Amino acid sequence: MKTISIFFVLSMMVFCNQLPAQGQGNFGTKELGLVNLKGSIYFLEENTEKMPDDIANRKVEGIVYTKALDIPVREFIEGFPGITNRFEWFGILYTGTFEIAKAGTYNWTIASDDGTRLWIDDKEIIDNDAIQGFTEKDGKSQLAQGVHKIKVWFFQGPATELGVQLFITPPGKEKTIFNLDNYSSKLSTAAKKVNATVTKEGIKIELPNSILFDVGKYDLKVGSAETIALVADVIKSYPGSKVRIDGHTDNTGKPDANQKLSEDRAKSVLTALQKNNIPADIKLQPVGYGQTKPAATNDTEAGRSQNRRVEIMIVM
Repeated sequence: MKTISIFFVLSMMVFCNQLPAQGQGNFGTKELGLVNLKGSIYFLEENTEKMPDDIANRKVEGIVYTKALDIPVREFIEGFPGITNRFEWFGILYTGTFEIAKAGTYNWTIASDDGTRLWIDDKEIIDNDAIQGFTEKDGKSQLAQGVHKIKVWFFQGPATELGVQLFITPPGKEKTIFNLDNYSSKLSTAAKKVNATVTKEGIKIELPNSILFDVGKYDLKVGSAETIALVADVIKSYPGSKVRIDGHTDNTGKPDANQKLSEDRAKSVLTALQKNNIPADIKLQPVGYGQTKPAATNDTEAGRSQNRRVEIMIVM
């Protein structure tokens, strides 16, 4: 079960440069997507038998993102290219949110080598945590319609064989691999309506001031409530994230006044988002940049209009 041949090592060294895309038979990639399970990688001491109680306080060695956990049992020595070459004595803690369209009893199945645990809405559903061969366990949760939190712990002990698969069985349906693409309708709709995009820094939403504010004002327009609610729906999909709310102006008027206006507008958006029940583990930070970071020229009205904006940056 845990032996390595020279030929196999060389073969896997070639394979590690051809890792599959996000959610296709691997632990994830470094590439953030709009729909994610975020996997925080931890190193474990040799001979660790179960998930350490203090795991959340330990150093995160790297981050991967995936939409599904679907790794049938296999040999593994490639590690995590670009993050670490460790292939034994590590753990990954995945977190995210998912949406349920129909209330009911949902059955969950985890199969893993070595250990796994599953929490839904902070309640442990399955404890399959041990050094073991590929072992399957079931659990169930009663879910209301709407958005729910999910957390999955995967633990790899000694090399070199591992695997982990997470299945869901909705009411009246067949058991399938749990894939966030099938449980993120609200996020996908909201992200499209506010033009959320993936950047190297995080998820970016740019809101023109014409939607939010009257000229020279920082009180939100009555008609902006729907847009703010959509932005809140996007933010809620990234538990534990840091959200920066950046206010910007054009160069019309005095710089000091523009700086103050940008700060006040960022604070107004923050207050409105908080009224949409942003979870406490998501940190909101308002920042005003005044006229110092134009997105376009200030020499034309079209350019100045682009510069009058609020940008939301969600950092995972």
